[in-house]
Amino acid sequence: MKTDYSREVKLHCPTCASSLMEVESLDTDLVMVKCPSCGRTMTKDDLIGENGETIAAELEEMTAEVMQDIRKDFHASLEKAFRGLKNVKIR
Repeated sequence: MKTDYSREVKLHCPTCASSLMEVESLDTDLVMVKCPSCGRTMTKDDLIGENGETIAAELEEMTAEVMQDIRKDFHASLEKAFRGLKNVKIR
């Protein structure tokens, strides 16, 4: 079973859809990012919020992959546990 399901999701500027973002300031509480294409400045949290649909779609895809791997692993373990029994069939 696969153990690393980490993904990288590119965040896009909500104004011009550029995926290149520059970090403006690294204050401990507030991270500001700037789009070099259109000049829009926003907080990192705002950028994540604006890309919520993209993040949700990637999460849904990853969840489906994890569930499929769990089903395969569970099926294989059941087959192994009941191997040799004539009256038990695993589908």
